[in-house]
Amino acid sequence: MKIVMLVSLLLVGASATAARPAPAEPTTSKLPKGMVFGERIVGTSLIQLHIGTLERLKGKGIHRVSPVAELCIDEQGTPLTVELKRSTGDKEGDATIHDAIAEWRYRPALMDGKPVRVCFQVLLNYTIQ
Repeated sequence: MKIVMLVSLLLVGASATAARPAPAEPTTSKLPKGMVFGERIVGTSLIQLHIGTLERLKGKGIHRVSPVAELCIDEQGTPLTVELKRSTGDKEGDATIHDAIAEWRYRPALMDGKPVRVCFQVLLNYTIQ
């Protein structure tokens, strides 16, 4: 069984105080003026789902899944929260993605040169062949 994965980062707004609720479907938006978003410095973008997850999805006739996770990071670039906004359709798959993203680390996002908390969405695309 072969799996192909693509990771996209979707910024859904950023705030120096509290994150706004995410929309039902991910959308992109521009960073607020004066904000510089930090890059990921720890953690792989290739999150491999377990073979059991892939077999269960394939057994359901699912050959493509696009889970979306919302990640909020603090002023040091450390994840505060990870929430799956769109599931893989498999609890083990969701847990694998959640746990991997929770280990990611970023350069801090900056607003007018100062580190700030920020929330954004990560889109993962899996094609099961």
